[in-house]
Formats: sequence, structure tokens, C-alpha cells
Amino acid sequence: MFYRLKMEEHISALGMMCRICGQVITSSKNRSSLARYRTELLAVYKLNLDEEQEGIHPSIVCNKCRRQMQRAHSSMQQGKQYQGTLPKKRDFSAHDASCWVCSAHAAYTSHIHPQFGEPSTSGISDQPSTSSQDSALQSSHATAKRSLFGKSVPDPGLASHGKKHIWSVKASLSQVRRDHARRRTKEASEWITDFCEKQKESKTDVLYFLLCENLKECSDSRYREVLASWSKETNDLSAEDCLAMRVTTKTSKSHYEAQYKKFRAKGISILKPPHALNELEKTFMPGNVRFRLEGGTDVIHHTPVKVGKSHAHYGEVSFEPLDLNQEDHPGLETPFPNMKGVAWPYPHALAKTLEELDAEITAGMETAGIDPDDDLCVLTTIKDGADGMGDISITKSVRERLLPDKAFRAAFAVIKCEVVKDGERVTVYEPDAPDSTFITRPLIEAIADENNRASASVLLDGMEQDRVMLQSKEMAVNVGAVWRRHKLKIFNSMIDEKLDRANGGLQGSGSRYICTLCHATTKDSAKTDLGSFCITRSFQETKTTAQYMQVNPDNLSSAELGEIAKGVKSHPILQSEPQQKLLDATHADINMGNFFKKLIICEIARVQTWDITKDVKPMFEAAEKLFNDHVTQTIGLVPKLMMPGNFARDVFNSKNTEHFLALIADEGRKRNLAEVLDAFRNLRKIYRAHHPDADDVCTYKEQAVAMGLRLLTDFPYAGWPNYLHKIIEHVQEGLEDPEGPRTIGGISGEGNEAANKLFRELRGHFSRQHDETQSLRDVLWFHWLYTSPKLKRIGHVETRKYQCSQCKELGHNSRSCPN
Repeated sequence: MFYRLKMEEHISALGMMCRICGQVITSSKNRSSLARYRTELLAVYKLNLDEEQEGIHPSIVCNKCRRQMQRAHSSMQQGKQYQGTLPKKRDFSAHDASCWVCSAHAAYTSHIHPQFGEPSTSGISDQPSTSSQDSALQSSHATAKRSLFGKSVPDPGLASHGKKHIWSVKASLSQVRRDHARRRTKEASEWITDFCEKQKESKTDVLYFLLCENLKECSDSRYREVLASWSKETNDLSAEDCLAMRVTTKTSKSHYEAQYKKFRAKGISILKPPHALNELEKTFMPGNVRFRLEGGTDVIHHTPVKVGKSHAHYGEVSFEPLDLNQEDHPGLETPFPNMKGVAWPYPHALAKTLEELDAEITAGMETAGIDPDDDLCVLTTIKDGADGMGDISITKSVRERLLPDKAFRAAFAVIKCEVVKDGERVTVYEPDAPDSTFITRPLIEAIADENNRASASVLLDGMEQDRVMLQSKEMAVNVGAVWRRHKLKIFNSMIDEKLDRANGGLQGSGSRYICTLCHATTKDSAKTDLGSFCITRSFQETKTTAQYMQVNPDNLSSAELGEIAKGVKSHPILQSEPQQKLLDATHADINMGNFFKKLIICEIARVQTWDITKDVKPMFEAAEKLFNDHVTQTIGLVPKLMMPGNFARDVFNSKNTEHFLALIADEGRKRNLAEVLDAFRNLRKIYRAHHPDADDVCTYKEQAVAMGLRLLTDFPYAGWPNYLHKIIEHVQEGLEDPEGPRTIGGISGEGNEAANKLFRELRGHFSRQHDETQSLRDVLWFHWLYTSPKLKRIGHVETRKYQCSQCKELGHNSRSCPN
């Protein structure tokens, strides 16, 4: 039916309609007067306002039509064709019995105040009408509804007082603002509060209970999650747990993100989002630490600053490692070498490591009966060093194709922390495996050739200066409210002899002077004066000699300079004293393994010469092939495919002696070589031990000299390697030094050597490949996290043990309880 209004109401309805589209405009902000746009209306719609009648045509225009009209008029003035779609002009007529304006107004008022009775259910009104008049009525009424709301709305004539309308349905509480939701639930909240006060119940428990009961009745899967949250039992991992899991399992960021999305798709929120882990990583970097060095002031290096209540602001560049290619190198006298490298500042890296180790140091103090809050100085022993890697398989971009296929790595490790109690040193921290990869923290990752002196200078100068600055100094690290003081002692022992000679200012290993610790010579004194050597070289002596040779103020000949030099070749880059280097037990094993293998092959070939000349080379190669095949068949080892260190361990295993010496035809020489091997094994047990027995140390040199004499007597043709001289002459001196490490095996570079494999893995799978500097940064970043003591503690999984329900002890159940 139509709704015919009075003329005054009809004019009022026209005042709310747009002259062009006929839409109802409820807000005064969305309409404008037609009189302001006479020119536009005449040009675009050919509409003359002077011909408009007050009781027939509206006097306003909506903003949407106005904007389209103005754009069309602007295009016409520029002589262009308007590309948009103009609203179609609505036709208005005089007020009559079938006025669609009145019908639209009635529909609009019913939308605001529904006041229509139930539709009649009697007679012909229940049947669908087919008359042309009814069809016209329905069409006119539908037009009115479309003009009001833009889309079809329910016919207000079919509405009733008791029926919900689409526009009267309330939104869910989860979809409205919190203040609206609080207002809507105010009565229920007040009722529950009154109930809890009367019954003396916890409001939290009551709400949890009601929620659990409702979810359970609805068979909602979230019931168990709410129940676990109520009982504070949850399997959700913290961000630190997720980071520790990702790092210890060597999971890439992309793989972790895929796992996170997989769990989220199943409705499981056990993992933290990847962006939270990326922010957390920065707190483990050397930049996030506060420390004070003796003779300096507080150093606050990029500590996160709290902003607001729950946000932390980090400097993005602050936590990045140093780019060695962009740092200043004042000591470099040549053009910058062909290399790429990144490094952590040594003081910050050491301070961050001590900060993360403080939990274990505190536990050690409590075990020793020392109050951790006492102002005590912790005597901290550190080892560091560097090593080169040759023939690495790296993926390089086109612009980096000229970089050498060699890598260079430097690292350090905290191997002992002691506290003086009642005049005696008490160990409060010592790792179970000081040669492990997990405690050897990276300092430098580079693609460079360490044999190039310019590259070595760029790589090592900063590290050497930092070590000199830290050596024997006191570093106070801020841990919470405590400043833990550490007295530092650093041993530069994780270097092989080749690197030590090249960058320590000495001649190569094939020179006349065979030792980096003393002045023993190859032919003259190393064998004839066996057992009479001690550590006599020093950094100052090497530096002074190198300066003298460079200037040569006395115009000496090359032969005279060679006598004065005593093995010195150039100015040393390494600045540590020989007592701080001693020897690397890992490289000593490798060197001695090769020595005994060559000695065994010479005995098999019956070659009584150490230099393999053309005459004896065929016999030596045949004996070597025979030896390799025999070892493969009897023990299952393939010497050609084994790493030197692994092969050395098998050579020094007493169970394999018979198999290694089986091909020696002369039984007497076989027995003599077996005795020499047994004597060396006894020495190796002492210098490889982390805590050698004092009685064994006292007799070490005597046993070593006796073994050397057996070699000179039974195998005089054997050429002594440099490490054999050090093992015989300098191990006992290093172990008995009161300022020394009291161990040789504990300060070896095995952890850094083992990390070479990790370097290759990280370069291939965990770093960006388009840029070498960014790739090395990713390797250093992940390697630092991989060796984090804190993440190691978090990621440690203890073996589960049964607990007896009777005696509450671990290891058995109630059935097997001895009580």
C-alpha cells in the first residue's frame, strides 16, 4: 500500500532528499544547497533552478553527486570527456495519491520507529497478487526502499512488534569496543561481584568455572585450553624457549615460520611469532651489556631503553657486528687486501659472555659456601686464538668472484672462574668440556687468506690490541643489581704453529730454528742437547730484533744478520708472550699422528731415509698403499678419507697398535716402535688431560727425554717435527708455571677447529647468498646464538626419571622400591 502524507510532511520529506539521485540524506554534513552549484547543474544535467518548484523538487544535493558533478564540469571546461559515471537524475512529480516520496518517507520512519501491525492472515491477502495495480505498487515501494538505503531492505509492512529486525540485532561483545562491552555486561558483572562477596568465592574462579561449564556444554574444543589456563598448566613456550629450541636444533627462520603458521592454522598457539624471536635475539648480542673496565668509566653499549609501559626500542645498527672492510686500520702499510670480514668487539663479547655465565658462577659460589652478593673478585681464565680454513666451498655472487676460497675464523672461550676463599683458590665455574664447540664463542668470521700479511694485519690487529687492553685487567659486569668483578687472564693458545710463525714475526717451520718458544735449532742442539731447553723467547725480543734487521744500522751481511735474528723474520702482528701461547694440543696430535704414520710406512718399505727422493718414492708409495688397504680391511678405517685429527686418535689407541704395525717384517724394529708408541701415549695422557696429576707432571720431562733417546737410538733417520720438540721440552714447564693455565689440553683449539664444520653448514643454509658481508654477518650472528650459555641452559633437556610414589626418590617406581 502507499502512504499518502499531508502536504507539510511531504515538503519536509523533500527537504531530506538529494535532487539528483533521490537518496535520503540524514546528516547535514553530507548535503549542500543547490543554489551554490547553479552553473554545474545547468552544464551537466541541463537543470535550471529557476524552473524548480518548491513543493515538487528538493533543494539539496548529496556530497557524492556533487563531487561527480564538479568533476564532470571540470572536464567539460578543459575540453575533455568525463571518464567517470554520473549519477542518474531522479524525476520528481507533484504530490498525489501514488506519491513515491511519501512511501519512501514512510519506510524511513518505520526504520527508525517500527510501528506496523502484523500482516493480515485472512482472505485474499495471503495469496500472491497478479494484478497490474499490485505489481505497480510493489515496484514503486521497492524503488522507495532502494532510494533510501541503496540496497533492498525488508518491507516495513511485513514487520511486527515481536519480530527482530536485521537492524536491531546486537553485535557480539568481541566485535565492539571495550567500553561498550563493559556497559552491556555491567549488570551481570555487578551481580557476580555481589554473589562472590556473599558466598566468599573468588570472582576469577567463578568466571573460569562458568566459562568452562558453558564451553563443555557446547562441546567447544577450547574447553581444555581454558581449563589448563585456570589451573595454570600450559604447554605454551616462552619466547626464550622458542629461540633456544630454534638455535640448538639449527632450524632456519623460514622453517620456524612455516612451523608457526602450521600450528596457528590448527588453532595451537604453542610457539611465539617469528618477529618476537627476532627482537629477542638482540638481547643476546654483545651490544646488550653494561660493563666497566679497570681504568675506565661505565660503558653502556646499546642497552635497550624502555619506551612507555610495554615497548622496547632497539637501535637497529647498534647490535650489528663491525664490518672490517669499513673500519680504520692505521697499521696497514699496503692497499687494502682482497677480503671480507665481520667481527665483534672483544671487550663487549667477553662482557656479554660473563653476564650470561653469571648464573652458573653464582651457583658455584653457593655450592662452595660463598655469598654471591659479597664483593669478591673472580679470577677468570680465557683462551682465544684463530685459524684459517683452506679450500672452502662457498657460493659467491658475481661481483665477489675474485675473493679467495679461504676462510678465517677467530674465537675465545671462558674455561675457568675461581674465587679466593681462606687463602685458597676455589673453582666456581669450569665447563665439563673446555674443548667443546658450544663454549667456544666466535669473534671473527672472514673470507680471506691468512697467508697474506695485509689480510692478517686487518684481521688480527684489533683483536691483539683488545687482548693487550684486557690482559690482567679487572672487568666489572653489571648483572641485575650486582656488579661482578672479574680479573682476566687470557691465553692465546688456540693457534697452530704455521699461523704463529707467520704472524709472530718468525721464519717458517722449515727454517733452522724449529721452536717458537726457545732458540733450539734443527741440526745442532735439538737432539744433541735433549732435555736442556726452556722458554726463552719473548715478544719484546722478537720486536726489537725485527726493528734492528729492518734498519741494519751496522751494515751487517745477510749471514751475520741471520745469526743475530735467531729465526726472526719480520715485525710480529701477534703481541702475546710465548708463556701465553705454549702449544696447541689439537695440532700437536695432528702433527704427531702424521709423524708416526710416516715412520710406520718407512719401516714397512724398509727405507732408512726421511727425505722421500726419486729413488725411494716408488717403494714408499707402494708401502703406503699396502698400509692403507690393510688398515681398511682390519680396522675399517680409510686413512685417505679421514680428518688428520681423527686418524691421530686411532693411531694413539693402544687397541690398534697391533694392526698398524702388522706389516713391519722385522720383529725387533716392530717391538721397538711399539714401545715408542706406548711411551708417547703416556706423555699424551698428561698433556691432553684437563687436570693432570701432580705426580705425573713431576716425572713428565724425564719420561719425554727417555722417549726421545729411544727415537734417536732406534730410528736415527727420523726427522723430528717441531711439535715433538715442544712436547719433550716445554710441556712440564708450562704445567708447573704458577701463572700458567695448569693444563695444556684445556687450552687447545679443538673447539675452534670443530667449529669449521659448523661454519660451512651455516654458510650454506643459514646465510644470505647475494652479498658476502651480509652472509658472514648471518654466520657470525647465528654462531653467537648457538654458543650462548643462557640459551644452552634453557634448551637443555634432562633425562626423565621415574619417581617412586612411596619414598619419593628418583630412579625406580613403587614396585621396585627397596624400602
